[in-house]
Amino acid sequence: MRYILELKEEEYERGRIHLERLGLDLTKGIIGIHTGGGERWTLKQWHEGRFINLIKELSDEQGMDCQILLFGGPRRGEK
Repeated sequence: MRYILELKEEEYERGRIHLERLGLDLTKGIIGIHTGGGERWTLKQWHEGRFINLIKELSDEQGMDCQILLFGGPRRGEK
């Protein structure tokens, strides 16, 4: 299945500005990894070591042409 996310121009621009503020180079590829699985998908929750191994493998494969962006959020009910 292929997912397509269509953004309005102002959403795209806001995202671009945010990524630049984070220090990302927008001329390079970005791989986003969501670190949470939440209570709903407990089998998708990984231990920290698995993320570290994945990032190492991606870095070895992609080299300096790609950047890794980790993102997530609080658990449901947390602030």
